[in-house]
Amino acid sequence: MTQRSFLSIAFIAFATLLCLNVPGSGDAVAAESVAVADQELTVGDKAPQLDIEHWLQDGNGYFKPVTKFKDGSVYVIEFWETNCGACRAGMPKLAELQNRYRKQNVRIIGISPEEPAPIKAMLKLPSSEPGKTFGEVTSAYSLVSDPDTSTFQDYMAAAGINFIPTAFVVGKKGDIEWIGSPFDMEEPLEKIVDGSWDLAAYKKKVAEENKAAETLKKNLETLARLQETGKYKEAIAFAADRVKDAPDQQQSGYWDSVKHMLKLVSGTVDSETKEYFGLQFKMMLAEKNLSGILQLGNELCGVSEMGGELGPLGKQAIAVIQAIGPEDATKEALPYYHNTLANLFDVTGDFKKAAASQETAIKLSDPRQQKRMQPYLKELRKKAGIGTE
Repeated sequence: MTQRSFLSIAFIAFATLLCLNVPGSGDAVAAESVAVADQELTVGDKAPQLDIEHWLQDGNGYFKPVTKFKDGSVYVIEFWETNCGACRAGMPKLAELQNRYRKQNVRIIGISPEEPAPIKAMLKLPSSEPGKTFGEVTSAYSLVSDPDTSTFQDYMAAAGINFIPTAFVVGKKGDIEWIGSPFDMEEPLEKIVDGSWDLAAYKKKVAEENKAAETLKKNLETLARLQETGKYKEAIAFAADRVKDAPDQQQSGYWDSVKHMLKLVSGTVDSETKEYFGLQFKMMLAEKNLSGILQLGNELCGVSEMGGELGPLGKQAIAVIQAIGPEDATKEALPYYHNTLANLFDVTGDFKKAAASQETAIKLSDPRQQKRMQPYLKELRKKAGIGTE
């Protein structure tokens, strides 16, 4: 959790697309597999052997360290880190899946590239499960430390994926049969276990998504060049054209968001843009879409940092966030809720409320997050004129 870090409208919009199905988290992004250049590992390939340095959790003694995959068994290889909010939020579900399929030769292995010490420290902390630490929650499956990153290189780097948490499901013949966010894994895992999974159809789907991702990457590069050279009129027109030729509603909505964000940054807000954001606020409030409004709120803060004029949008975002409230947020997402309010109060000039919100975010965070968030609190207190002690 940091103050804010927004690079460009292209970056903001790309993160928006990737976060569409991610539970609230302020310090991590989860996503379906995303293609990049020089992809060496994909669905249907033989899964690389595991090269793990430290085995920290073993399913309460049920599992032994593994290098080679056993025929007839299914393995979930999940990559995570201790400072990833989405990773921590997904741990109870991984434990539930492990318990469900334990007797059907399914094994879940969570791999972090960190040293054992920070992982062991995190396992002692309270989790979102009432009365349970992270160590107790994850005791059902295997957690490992791989600080030389050999397994990360064999899987994540080879597949061209840079987002966590990401899971690879290794089927009964030792082939990779699915790659994606663990939050989307339940149905594919069930079918892989019972033998009804259509690997050929999924491979075709992945190939189509990778092609679309490559096109998206090129479009974002074009957009970034236009923005960096100050050609906002051309950038807005480019985004509008992408709305028209988008292959589906999701990408159409994505490029529509890009278009209106560009209008905010360039100071060319018109009635269409005002109507667009008004509708977004109305829909999110009606649906109590907390993760969506938090995401939009931070995007608006990014626009402000790039010199865009928000007008009443910042205060409208605050009103929607407060009206929905934090009740549906996970314990791990609560710091993100209050940090987002701090950012919005900051850009709207209410520095005392910004400092108060950041103080709450820090109180709800773990020690590592607190250390990263303190400099922003100091800055807000200075702006509010209330001292830095």
